[in-house]
Amino acid sequence: MSTHEQAVEQLLEEKRAEGRFDVFLCHNSADKSAVRVIARSLRSRGILPWLDEWELPPGQPWQPLLEKQIGQIRSAAVFVGLAGVGPWQEQEIYGFLREFVARRSAVIPVLLDNAPSTPDLPIFLRAMTYVDFRLREPDPMVRLEWGITGVRPDDPLRPEGAAQRPVDEDGAAPRPTPAPRLPAAPAPLAARKDKPRPTRPTKTRPSPADITPAPAHVARPPATPISLPAPGGAWPRVFISYRRSDSSDVTGRLHDRLSAKLGPDNLFTDVDSIPLGVDFQKHVAAILTKIDCMLAVIGRDWVKTTDAAGRRRLDDPADLVRIEIETALARQVTVIPLLVQGAVMPTEAELPPGLRDLAFRNGMTVRPNPDFHRDVDRLEHHLLALAARARPSGD
Repeated sequence: MSTHEQAVEQLLEEKRAEGRFDVFLCHNSADKSAVRVIARSLRSRGILPWLDEWELPPGQPWQPLLEKQIGQIRSAAVFVGLAGVGPWQEQEIYGFLREFVARRSAVIPVLLDNAPSTPDLPIFLRAMTYVDFRLREPDPMVRLEWGITGVRPDDPLRPEGAAQRPVDEDGAAPRPTPAPRLPAAPAPLAARKDKPRPTRPTKTRPSPADITPAPAHVARPPATPISLPAPGGAWPRVFISYRRSDSSDVTGRLHDRLSAKLGPDNLFTDVDSIPLGVDFQKHVAAILTKIDCMLAVIGRDWVKTTDAAGRRRLDDPADLVRIEIETALARQVTVIPLLVQGAVMPTEAELPPGLRDLAFRNGMTVRPNPDFHRDVDRLEHHLLALAARARPSGD
């Protein structure tokens, strides 16, 4: 790591330790990978983003954590891609809008590479100047940095071609297709001669080059995954809930991977754990008294799967998957939604009453190769942290 990179990391560590996030990244879960790339690029510029998967523990209700932290964030970037504005994102937007009105903080609409030519923006965003990642010029990362920090980049001093652009996870720079700007977007206030934009004082952010690199004893996040314990012991007791017609292949692979770490006594699934001839409702309830966490595997058809009569299975009170998750939620077991096969979180309106709390649980995505093992590594680290909270005495 170069001296400059060390200085940037120290600056980010100091901000995070003090809870001073620069920007809240509000996005549809379908656009997670694109937003993650932009978040990493912001970090390389010394800007600390608040991204849900980096700040919210899986399985925890997001509302209280979000409400606690959102007041400490300087600005918000609202990302709009092909999937549009999602239901969870709408709740974030309107929650932050109240803060924006009170604090006069910046809220920046951001059009991703795949945004349609005329995206359907929420009404209050349509009058705001936006950042467009479908265009190469002006550089969208430079404009986004300007919107977040309030400091206009000094373009005359920037070497030609030196503007940083986000890099995809495979190392290749994204190639957005140019598209016209939104016809409804007005010119910035600064361009209106009749109403000059009032200036407001801004705090000058120290240049990373002026910061003394952190001494060797300052703790930083490990560059490689931490060593994991042997099977059993420090691991939590986990129940995997899934719908066989929806995600049995992915779940089988996940089970094999986790069983090697957790051990057979700490991992439960309906197929392996429910004996023939028993009352499965009572059996599931008994298992859930012994577990620390439920992994709810949600594939593309999880919400809309129907029975032989064409009725949606989630609407059947006797549906096994519904019983498993309803029982876990009622017993206040930590439930982590695992989104597979490109699935998105179901909305509250799509779920029966006993399952609606699931829509507000922070989940995570498990992707196919080449990202499967990397995603399960992240899941395992979250499970270790959960076990430490659930059994602090070393049970």
